[in-house]
Amino acid sequence: MYEVGVTGDFSAIHHMSGDVPPEETVPHQHNYQLEWNLWIKSLDERGYSIDISVLESIRDELALGLKGTVLNDLDWFAGRTTSLESLCDHVFEKLHSGISESLREHDLQRICRMEVRIWEHEHAWAGVDKDFVSKQE
Repeated sequence: MYEVGVTGDFSAIHHMSGDVPPEETVPHQHNYQLEWNLWIKSLDERGYSIDISVLESIRDELALGLKGTVLNDLDWFAGRTTSLESLCDHVFEKLHSGISESLREHDLQRICRMEVRIWEHEHAWAGVDKDFVSKQE
């Protein structure tokens, strides 16, 4: 089993509702740190797990799309909280779609798990870790 991943950062704005501290109900920005990891069953014909430059490109596209966004305004968050856990789910879906569109099916079949971890600040993070299922399956 091989593991490969990239890190990056992005900023976004959100506000919470319900039983949260009052300061969370006011729109505010976070500078998030992203960790994206993939577990790979075998190496390709070149001896690579997954080309890191592909992962970096997908990560950069995600970061650019979220930069300065008010998460509460995104359709994906309609009826959902903009908690760190929900943000992890959203980012997981975006990265899953990005890699599914960027790699050949043969390469996608070698991926067995994917993890997204997002740090809200240096002492607090949330993450999601799921089996990787190719969209063609």
